[in-house]
Amino acid sequence: MTGFVPGPGVGFVVEAGDVYVARLPDGPILQLTDTAALIWEAALAGPRQTLVMRLAELVAAEPANISGDVMDFIDRLTREGLIRPAPVGDTEPIG
Repeated sequence: MTGFVPGPGVGFVVEAGDVYVARLPDGPILQLTDTAALIWEAALAGPRQTLVMRLAELVAAEPANISGDVMDFIDRLTREGLIRPAPVGDTEPIG
């Protein structure tokens, strides 16, 4: 199973429910709030295969109603190099 880890050179801090993410050392800093912060934390906390289901439970939504938006956001984070696929439980990214 695969999950996600921060991309190379990416740091993040969780503060009061928000997530601050940046490419170190020069940034820019991206502040993730509300659902975006939940998606970031869930992406790093478990397998990609159950991501939508886990988020749906957190926000009391039907998985089918949120799947497209969740995966679009994950794809954006991946394209921007902020997260990378990795085997669940590993700290090293794939590829």
